[in-house]
Amino acid sequence: MKIAIFGAGTNGLLFSKGMSGTGRVINAFLDQSSKLSELNGIPVLRVGDILKEQDEWQIFCAIFPHSLNKPSNNTHIKPEIKLKQLGFTHIYSFYETLQLYPEIIKGYFNENYLWMRPNSDVMIDYGKIEQVRSLLNDKSSKQLLGRWISWRETQSMKYYIEPDNACEYFPDDIEGLFPTDPLRFVDCGAYTGDTIVDLYSVWKGEIESVVCFEPDRKNLELLNDTLTRIQTEGKIGYVYPTGVGKACSVISFSGGQGSSSTMVMGGEGELIPVVSLDQTVGLSHPNYIKMDIEGAELEALQGAKELIVREAPSLAICLYHKSSDLWEIPLYLHSIQSSYKMDVRTHDHLGLSTVLYCYR
Repeated sequence: MKIAIFGAGTNGLLFSKGMSGTGRVINAFLDQSSKLSELNGIPVLRVGDILKEQDEWQIFCAIFPHSLNKPSNNTHIKPEIKLKQLGFTHIYSFYETLQLYPEIIKGYFNENYLWMRPNSDVMIDYGKIEQVRSLLNDKSSKQLLGRWISWRETQSMKYYIEPDNACEYFPDDIEGLFPTDPLRFVDCGAYTGDTIVDLYSVWKGEIESVVCFEPDRKNLELLNDTLTRIQTEGKIGYVYPTGVGKACSVISFSGGQGSSSTMVMGGEGELIPVVSLDQTVGLSHPNYIKMDIEGAELEALQGAKELIVREAPSLAICLYHKSSDLWEIPLYLHSIQSSYKMDVRTHDHLGLSTVLYCYR
């Protein structure tokens, strides 16, 4: 049978390299939006180009599955399901392909994908990891940390971390995480408002205030649409069109990349304002703060030091953008607020949406 990789982006290239390394011949990429006619000498086709040859193709899905189990993701249809609806039968999901071709995952480490690095030494600080282990509150978190270290050491699918199927930022298995007082929520890296949609879908108690920070102009348009819609339903939400950092300043920002828009060094990119939480929402007594800000989490937490010391709000902080976040962020938070209990969960594939939860 002929082999096609569904998705001609970064994941598709990494899948192609890993599968080709085992001797498999890739006959085509399938991509509905790519403007390319070929990639690495392999033709890029539309699904419609092979619809009449459905039984002749094996299709391996390289499009990130976005497996998050949360209300805002309920309408997402996985690519393998769409392909089955079109009549294809020989289809392998993202995770199934990684299992069949474990060499693929090595490519992610070699390409420095997010937190991944080819050298395990830069991904692990054993002394600090042991300090973090002693801070973790539950058995699940300690087991997950151990698996994270094994995965970084071996870069093997044997230790691949599957999503836990809990709702991102609002897991129901961490007792004491959610404030009992009326919720005063701060969303740093609000993207298009997906977390706010989830919040209003799952929160059982009173919501007093919702404040969003999002610097990307394209994301802001969609975020404003989301907030406008929920406000017509009598719900609340306010926006700061800024980044969040250690102090108020102006920095370079690489926008227009959806959820991966990020602050950049070296002066390249669009200039945007950055504010600290201490100087913006500190006196409004937020009691739950979420951060997913593409690697700027530690600096943003440093800019919320007074707030954290004084109020000890519950926190949901992403740990997957930098290798060192796995230990630097928990240890920093413990150094300024030793009363925190800490748990860790991984909610999505490739270690994405690995979140540190802090609460008292």
